[in-house]
Amino acid sequence: MSAAPEKPPEPSKPAKVAVKNEGKGAIPTAMGMGGGINLRTVDAFERLGHIGAGTFGEVYQARDKVNGRVVALKKVKMEHESEGFPITAIREIMILKRLTHKNIINLLEIVTSKGDVKHKGSIYLVFEYMEHDLTGLTDPAGGQIRLSLPQIKCYFKQLLEGMHYCHKNNILHRDIKGSNLLINNRGELKIADFGLARPYVPAEKGAKESRRLLTNRVITLWYRPPELLLGTQSYDTAVDCWSAGCILAELLLHRPLFQGRREQEQLERIVKICGVPIDKEPPTEKPGVPADMRPYWPGVHSLPNQEWLKDKKLEMYKTTRIKETFKQAGFNWPADALELVAKLLCLDPKGRISAAKALDHDFFWSDPLPLKEAAMPQYTQGHYHELMSKKRKQDEAGRGAANAANRPAGSAQGSQAQAGSQNGNGGGLDNAKRIKDEKAAIPPPPPTIGGASAQRVPPPPPPPPTQQPAAGGRVAPPPPPQGGAPTDK
Repeated sequence: MSAAPEKPPEPSKPAKVAVKNEGKGAIPTAMGMGGGINLRTVDAFERLGHIGAGTFGEVYQARDKVNGRVVALKKVKMEHESEGFPITAIREIMILKRLTHKNIINLLEIVTSKGDVKHKGSIYLVFEYMEHDLTGLTDPAGGQIRLSLPQIKCYFKQLLEGMHYCHKNNILHRDIKGSNLLINNRGELKIADFGLARPYVPAEKGAKESRRLLTNRVITLWYRPPELLLGTQSYDTAVDCWSAGCILAELLLHRPLFQGRREQEQLERIVKICGVPIDKEPPTEKPGVPADMRPYWPGVHSLPNQEWLKDKKLEMYKTTRIKETFKQAGFNWPADALELVAKLLCLDPKGRISAAKALDHDFFWSDPLPLKEAAMPQYTQGHYHELMSKKRKQDEAGRGAANAANRPAGSAQGSQAQAGSQNGNGGGLDNAKRIKDEKAAIPPPPPTIGGASAQRVPPPPPPPPTQQPAAGGRVAPPPPPQGGAPTDK
């Protein structure tokens, strides 16, 4: 007897909860927060700005009028709920109530706004305020910060520690991406936005997989693992580990590794870098194709969308070419960094490295070591969030359009003709740059792996002076005191 699949999270289905003042404007009183409680209203906070927007709510920076504390207010979307409270918000509250960890965002309280005859009341989740998110901080299009290797290690280690804590408590996040990784000026990274998270039941001992079916309509497309793209409804913590691998690759490459616009295109981009998976053991010896570079994924051809893998244009991509992708982009990162990327981006979810094992990888124990949180730079020149980066891009595009409109007609036509001649298709320089970026992101399939390329070596931090014992049974030198100040691009 097969288990009933989990329903997709969009649109969220209302759930019955205890309410105060039945009818329009009714608000939850318990929500798993320890029974009926008296909720403050949102009037207790002064809004300072709009800092985020998502599928399930809007986020504002605000100040508590009582104690002056700056917080983040997440307004839960209620417009399409005929009754009750969105199940996604209930899950987020219940899960955050269970989780207490230094790398998980802290839910402080729940506040409400009063409803009237025409409008429902609103619910706001009050979180600790974090000055930045990883996307806003590192987005090169916004002219933001380029992190050094010790800084990348510090942030990525914190991500894995938060993920390991969630997985140890049987929680799948299901939306790991840069804008959900919040950073403060104390060097701390915290995982946020648990709207798509849910508890899961691990497979019983001896069973190949859990009998509980889950929706595959989760995780932002660029960070979605291949098993979900191929339609599986039985998965575990490996989906979050794939997303983490995309994050590490993005930090090292300074742009997202897989930038598809649709699900099938996303899978094609993954295959062009990770190879076409085979469901039988690769040959141990084959000239020019090492066995460990053939992606082996038992059972892949039994998945619902496996026909996508049979596209003839993908047949040439037989091997994993993650290392070559970085070399052709002009980077020469240490071998252990690229090895960890490859282990996190293993196509077979059962062969993918876990968060716990990734924390013990040589990447975190070789020079340069991760910076301590207290040694991380403070980005006090501004607050960097993904929404602000988008606004900056829109403002720049608007100024560019205005400047083009103010140019003399002949000058504008001449510039356009010049751009078209350089691009070859009349698309302009922006389109030429996009094509160049795409070629760099997906290298052509070579007959053998390797080859010389231009390399850009990041400046190494100063060597550590002494040795000291470290956790996990290893002995490693302490991290450098600063690891180099961030470079504003």
